Amino acid sequence: MPGDLPDAAQIVTLTWTPDGRAFYASDPRVRIPFSATEALTAVHADDEEWIVYPDVSASGVAQAAQRSAARREWAAESASKVFAPRPALTGQGGQFRGQAQRQFAVADCCRSAAA
Repeated sequence: MPGDLPDAAQIVTLTWTPDGRAFYASDPRVRIPFSATEALTAVHADDEEWIVYPDVSASGVAQAAQRSAARREWAAESASKVFAPRPALTGQGGQFRGQAQRQFAVADCCRSAAA
């Protein structure tokens, strides 16, 4: 049922007993496997790749998981804000090429004069 699908951007949290019995899941529809190794890992659950980070303590394991596709989308969106294309740098209209040629011509002239 379409309305019953988890939000693509959601972060799922799970808690487990120290011996690996499920204790809590913020979204029980998402079946992330138990892991007691503290490391950022990619796992497959319900035909999707998830990035999972477990936090292991004496009282149990807490996991935070996010779809890999959502992480890539977030990273691309963040990068586009930081590295926004600028026409003068991308060569559109020949602006960058013309400026670079002028700078190289000045540099060549200075090199010739110094020699």
